[in-house]
Amino acid sequence: MTEIAIVKWFGNSRNERHSNYKILECEDGRRLDIHASEISCSEDELRRGRFITFEIEEKEAKNLRLLREVGVIDWYSDKKGFGCATLIRNDLLQMFDSCQIGRSEVFVHTNQVISSCKNLTKGELVVFDIRKTYRRDKNQYRDDAINLNVLSEEIDIRVALIEDRKSKNKPQNALLSELRSCLENLNKLNAAWNKIPDWILREEEIWSLVPTNRRASILLSQLDNPSTYQNTVDKIVDLLNSSPDNERNSIIAKIPLKVKCHKNIFSLLPVTDKIEVIISQVQDAKDANEPLDTLLNELEVGLKQVEHYSNVWNKIPTDILLKQQIWYLVPANRQTSIVLSQLDTSSSYENTIDMLADLLCKCSGSERTSLISRIPDKAKQHDKIFPLLPSTDRVEILVKQLREGEQENTSISSKIENIISMVPLSDRQSIISKLPGWVKEIPSIRASLFRIPSVGSLPDAPEAKQIRAFIAERKISCLCHFTTIENLQGICREGGFLSNRQLQSRNSHYDQIDEGRWDGKLNHICCSINSYNYMYLYHAKHKSQCWVLLAIKPDYLWKQGTLFCPINAASERGAYIKEGLVGLQSMYKSVVIDIKGREYTREGLANCQPTCIQAEVQVCESISLNDVLFIWVNEAPGNDQKVRDAGWKGEIRIWKGLFK
Repeated sequence: MTEIAIVKWFGNSRNERHSNYKILECEDGRRLDIHASEISCSEDELRRGRFITFEIEEKEAKNLRLLREVGVIDWYSDKKGFGCATLIRNDLLQMFDSCQIGRSEVFVHTNQVISSCKNLTKGELVVFDIRKTYRRDKNQYRDDAINLNVLSEEIDIRVALIEDRKSKNKPQNALLSELRSCLENLNKLNAAWNKIPDWILREEEIWSLVPTNRRASILLSQLDNPSTYQNTVDKIVDLLNSSPDNERNSIIAKIPLKVKCHKNIFSLLPVTDKIEVIISQVQDAKDANEPLDTLLNELEVGLKQVEHYSNVWNKIPTDILLKQQIWYLVPANRQTSIVLSQLDTSSSYENTIDMLADLLCKCSGSERTSLISRIPDKAKQHDKIFPLLPSTDRVEILVKQLREGEQENTSISSKIENIISMVPLSDRQSIISKLPGWVKEIPSIRASLFRIPSVGSLPDAPEAKQIRAFIAERKISCLCHFTTIENLQGICREGGFLSNRQLQSRNSHYDQIDEGRWDGKLNHICCSINSYNYMYLYHAKHKSQCWVLLAIKPDYLWKQGTLFCPINAASERGAYIKEGLVGLQSMYKSVVIDIKGREYTREGLANCQPTCIQAEVQVCESISLNDVLFIWVNEAPGNDQKVRDAGWKGEIRIWKGLFK
């Protein structure tokens, strides 16, 4: 352990048999023997008050030298001939007399400045010896700087001396110790390190002080030497382990790829670098026709950790990404680029089409729209891709074929008609706007423009499977919608039910039974389950002499956009309306209380009936006449004929007492 002390007395040993030994007495009371060979300064300099440093071994002082410290000029006046410097290292504070301001200060006299630059400025790094001097006039000690030099010049001198001694094969331990004392606080002056040759910095006494980036440069420059390769790698590993993250990443970026493959270094790499190494190994294995399974497994594990780092994926060759165990991890945008780039390769065209179809099935939203916009027209027309395109894209392709006469006109017209019929009414305008006038005039297409889609063509709700299971459990057989015989005529004419909003958009005549629609759902059609809301009919019965009840396929319950309400949907302007399975289940709670506090229970109800008679199902936009199972009328004479006269051609059932 290095000791710091202040010389009190230094002289010869009184034992003549040990003439090479000296006596060192310190101000703190220690008295030590020291061999002359262990003194690295002039004995004349070991005067009282000088700060020294040494090691102690078996009660003897070893490697004694003057304490040479690094400090910062606090202030200095060349004109006055003196100034003050502050030590960077404050662990000497207790040894100083002028320490009341809480920092180690030394007095600088111009006679002790040995730098070529005498005009020292505030903040400049300097190096000096320290001597404690007694001032009789003030009866106190002062800490003086001795042999003060600018730090960069001091290093230049020490390096030059070391190099000179090396050339003359002379011992240089003392000079290395002096250089070390200069370098101990050099991290604030990085430029000075560049002046020191690598071979000096590699010396054991200096190495630990060298900045991380300089040590890394030295080690990396030695990697080309086979005889020291493993030793150099071990030192790089030690350096990586001891470096903070930011410095470690900087070092790793400079390590050659071949060296990163070394198992000791590989284990310390970030995941992204590990992936880069594995990729190079995969490429090498491919070139050598070696098995890839193990390497691909390692790559798969690594890629799972960096799924969203696009810069990693861009570095991986396409042929590796196409490997089955890697492909599923590749981000959608990269998969898209790869698949589209392969469409020009005739040998793998069908396989690429399959991959493209799979991509279209997996992606959604803006991602899907972007993918479709990049697909070439030829690929869009492929039988596996065409059905997956949006209806507008499919219609555009068919119109182009119709114009160019590529297929039978009747066949193309039929396809356009089917596409339009499958699209919800509110979405059809986007298709209609893309149709040329001459296409709209084709009779079959003109008829399809406003044809109400059947329930089978409508998209399922996200919870369709669970809703179907609930319907089966409850034995729900149909939805019900009651209306007047006058409105039935319009329903048969239009080919189905339309919401108020859709009726208004077509300027269709209809008698609105619920004039308020306080639920705000103007694009929905009110229905009930397996029965009708006789409480509401009581208020509306005066609007017609003949009422009918339509039984509708229950399939609408699991379609997208269908809403549910356990009580009257107009309650608090639709506040109780819900969607999905939760909404449907809310209609079958054991107890339901409406906003007036009336309590409804399931006592006496069939399993299929909702708890509250006013519970509602609201179907989005339209209900096709093809999805009406049959129509109920009461037993009044002539009602069944009125239904026929309205245009209904399906089954009519008599429900005695209905609407009474």
